[in-house]
Amino acid sequence: MVQSYTGVPFVYQATVKYYDLKPSFSIEPKALTNEKNCDYGVVLHNTSSIGVIQPNGNGGVDTIWQDLEMHPDQCTWDFGDGSPLVHGFEPEHIYAQPGTYTVSLYIEDYERECKSVIIDSTITILPEYMEKQYAADTVSICEGRLPYYYKPELFGHDNGTTRWDLNAVGDHQVNYTNALPQYNIRAWNGCDSIVKVRFDVQNPTVTIQQLGDFCDSAQTTLVANVSNVQQNEVDYTWVYMDSVMSTTDELLALSDGSYSVSIVDRTTQCEAKATYRIEPCVPNVFLPNCITPTRSPNEGPVQNDYFYLDQFVLRFISEVKFVVFSRNGEEVFYYEGKKNTAGEFVPSTPFTNLPAEMDGRLVLWDGKVRGNVIRGTYVYMLWVVSGGKPCLYKGKLTVI
Repeated sequence: MVQSYTGVPFVYQATVKYYDLKPSFSIEPKALTNEKNCDYGVVLHNTSSIGVIQPNGNGGVDTIWQDLEMHPDQCTWDFGDGSPLVHGFEPEHIYAQPGTYTVSLYIEDYERECKSVIIDSTITILPEYMEKQYAADTVSICEGRLPYYYKPELFGHDNGTTRWDLNAVGDHQVNYTNALPQYNIRAWNGCDSIVKVRFDVQNPTVTIQQLGDFCDSAQTTLVANVSNVQQNEVDYTWVYMDSVMSTTDELLALSDGSYSVSIVDRTTQCEAKATYRIEPCVPNVFLPNCITPTRSPNEGPVQNDYFYLDQFVLRFISEVKFVVFSRNGEEVFYYEGKKNTAGEFVPSTPFTNLPAEMDGRLVLWDGKVRGNVIRGTYVYMLWVVSGGKPCLYKGKLTVI
């Protein structure tokens, strides 16, 4: 009860409210413009609350917490970049450049009686932040496929417009813009992305290895050794004298000369080629000094009736010329033969009705002069070509 100055009694009852202010907010990086190069924008989500402290009628007080639902003028923001203060509940802001900024929030109670409360939060905007969310991509390619147009396949989408022309070896940092929400990997603000690309130019290589001496058996194995290929998936093509001889990594070579192998990396479609030359062997030609074309049946081996080259020698030679002279210097017989692409000799004058024992041998003379066997001693000259090099053999031959 309070005494009235007018003498009229009255009752005065006062209710006092107290406020407990708890400011808080979160920062969401977000692109806020539609420019090609996305901005450094943020949205500030106000999560502040106010507690109203008032008497409960029992001699105590209660605190009723409420979410901050106030007039925008009750919230004042300082974005920490020198821009003017902004009033608002959940403002948006675009920073001019990457950096570290301190964001401050000032809030007031409903009646604007309590002092403002300040809360600070630090935000760091750095483009490099994006790299932490990506595994670096690696592109391996060969010079034959330059320039290479890199597609951002890491994003799971390609609209056909975003490609990077890579021409040099090394690390390339490229910006991928206009990322859509359905992409598997997104930048920190949902727009710009940085992909670290390691670009390696690796030309596949192939070398040819020879296994064994060709001259030992007139054959050898050639093996293609490859490197710098993806997943070891390679197509092979062996060529000899314009003919494909094999499509595996090995080739059995039966003749001297130049061989080539081409490889194609199935993954990159890059190619490589190598050539290898098997040098000709100097053939050891064993020639008889006597033949017996007038023998009676069962008087000796059939091969003694002919002047010939055996199968082993034929593997090393590609051309033969054989001339027989009488003791008087008259040319009485001439033979010429060349090896075809099938490896068979084609004579100028083939012999007919040869016995089976002479199969595979190259008969040069049967001892006949003008269709008749004439006993006597003759002089011969034999030219053979091995690996493009001629060799001359000459001697005397007796026909018995």
